[in-house]
Amino acid sequence: MRKMILSLMILISVYVIAVGQADAATLVKNVEFEEKQYNVQLIVTPADGDNFEVELELPDGTKYQPNLFNGKKVLYLRTDNDRRWLINEAPAGKYKLHIDGKAADYTISIKKEKRLPVTQWVSPTNTTVVVGDETIELVWSTAGDADESDEMHMYLLPEGSSQRMHVGYTSLNSNGYQLGLPTSIADGSYTLLLKADNKTPDGQEIDPKVIIQVNRGISYDALQLLHTESLGDSVNLFVEIPNSLRWESAFIELSSADGQSLKIDAEKDEWAELSEEDVKILYEETGKRQPEPLTVLEESQIYRINLGLKDEGVYSGTLQLAFANETMTKVVPIPDFEMKHRDWSLDSVKWVYDEEKINVQQIQVELLLQTDTHVQVVDGALGILYDGRVVKGLADKGVIISFPIAEGDHIIELIMEDDGGALQSYSRRYLIDYTPPMLSMIQPQASHKKLESSYASGFTDLDATILYEGRSYTPDSNGYFRIDGVNKSLKIDVRDSHGNVNHYEWQAENVNNLMFWIIIIFINMILIATAAFIIWRFRRQAKKE
Repeated sequence: MRKMILSLMILISVYVIAVGQADAATLVKNVEFEEKQYNVQLIVTPADGDNFEVELELPDGTKYQPNLFNGKKVLYLRTDNDRRWLINEAPAGKYKLHIDGKAADYTISIKKEKRLPVTQWVSPTNTTVVVGDETIELVWSTAGDADESDEMHMYLLPEGSSQRMHVGYTSLNSNGYQLGLPTSIADGSYTLLLKADNKTPDGQEIDPKVIIQVNRGISYDALQLLHTESLGDSVNLFVEIPNSLRWESAFIELSSADGQSLKIDAEKDEWAELSEEDVKILYEETGKRQPEPLTVLEESQIYRINLGLKDEGVYSGTLQLAFANETMTKVVPIPDFEMKHRDWSLDSVKWVYDEEKINVQQIQVELLLQTDTHVQVVDGALGILYDGRVVKGLADKGVIISFPIAEGDHIIELIMEDDGGALQSYSRRYLIDYTPPMLSMIQPQASHKKLESSYASGFTDLDATILYEGRSYTPDSNGYFRIDGVNKSLKIDVRDSHGNVNHYEWQAENVNNLMFWIIIIFINMILIATAAFIIWRFRRQAKKE
């Protein structure tokens, strides 16, 4: 609405009347209005900057002094250069200004504002108008000082909505208009509302008590709300929108049973389009019939928006899509849904393994929960690792869940959802490796009988540590390590950063023990040979006899 205040400085003829011989410094200047004025200022300016005061006398004889006046009717202002009486409503007649000062003369000027426009509605009123493509004749009359910048605006309020649609405007001084409805207006019942400019920020609201029934075969029945998903402190709305609709935003109004209300204007880019796979999942989870073949992405698209709700309660509401011309679709009802908040700080989630690098094949998490909760564990690479319902914990004893894990770098997401739809997630990174570190001995190898020199050496993983007789050794950048002071035996443990261990033992051959066994074998061979010779002699002697 254009706001403009036109001011007119009017210099008028005044005449001076001597008020008697008692006080020659007091002058009276008269101002006369032929008709009633509004918001008028009577301005008195001295010729030579005199310090003076002015009393005001109304046509009915009422007098106002500079320090004694009715602020609801008149105001007195002192400025550096003049004195002003501001009159809210000045009836026609003669006004006297009693000037008490020493200046040779005083100039009287008048500043008055135009009267505010006031619109009187004529027709239609208190009726129902059924229309198709024809126009609706609107008639009104305007009093006051309206100008070319003042306009009359027309709105339609859809049944069941609090959001009105702007459908037309014209000059306020035209006092009439043939209203044709935009083609985007669907069939249905609408309330006609109007607003006339009146030089104030809010304008003059007009309700002619007219219902407009539109009937021209335009419908948005394909627009529908498919599902509401409560998430504790927010809700997801899933809406199917025909691709033919060139919408730009959505107006959502929610209210709770205890009087809480929320109005949301959501631009199109705030809505997320569901992929074909997400659409299938939505149909499966909601139990709604899925088209076969799936044509929903060809003729329409399913969108999702998340709305934050800070208060608990049962909510319901409406949804409308808005077009570029400020019109909107039909009202889509949002059925009751319940919001139950949950203070997740009262739930305990403890990962059994705190270290990032571990060598286990099973991950364990201890959950101490307020209520029974659906828990899902998801790995970005492996998918779902756990999916089940975890019961409420007892006292300080939680429930431990476990799930297998493969070697590698894993970002694990633990997602919890309670019966009220409240969601909470926790993430953890694990570097899993349960393979012992590589160990390749240069010397001594298993086949070596002795060390060529008094040290052992080999190659292992860069993150490994070699333990020998209470001392630790680390490989160089190539994985090479050397242990000095090794004699006839070697026992080492090679441990990597995940805790995996590779054990190696070596024992040099003992020369003294070898000679002992050679002697024993030699003696046994002599004994066997002697026994064989004696037996041969006995057998030979027996044959001769």
